[in-house]
Amino acid sequence: MSTDAASFVPPTFDVPTTLADPRFLMEPLGPQHNERDYAAWTSSIEHVRSTPGFPWGDLARTYDAVLPMTYFTFRVGGPAETVTYVTRAVQEIRAGVGSDDVPIHVIGGLARDMTVPETRAFVRAVRAAGTIGASTYTLPFVTPEQWAILGRV
Repeated sequence: MSTDAASFVPPTFDVPTTLADPRFLMEPLGPQHNERDYAAWTSSIEHVRSTPGFPWGDLARTYDAVLPMTYFTFRVGGPAETVTYVTRAVQEIRAGVGSDDVPIHVIGGLARDMTVPETRAFVRAVRAAGTIGASTYTLPFVTPEQWAILGRV
């Protein structure tokens, strides 16, 4: 079975632009979502870090995997900094859970803001950390070169 992006999603696939229902609206993420999403995510960082006894263990027992939204593209720049940031995020979760066996799928930064060397560094970091997977945010902005690199996760 092939694992390249083209075999997974055929080039002729017409990506839906929206799915609307009286209860919800789904639409592809785009630049109009970035500020709100970033604000929501970053507003909780200090709270989580300063909350004594954050229930990492409870989360790990309740869910099949932990998916930290590292969004390193908002925090650091460059390959070395990317590796350090992503590695520390995984280490913090494992320390909080109290186990190196917790399944972690790291969500990286915004694909459109990642350089190719940072994409390589991200993949290197998650592979070295032994995570179960990794992905980026904003699928429509992943370049063919990034897909080739991300395929090594």
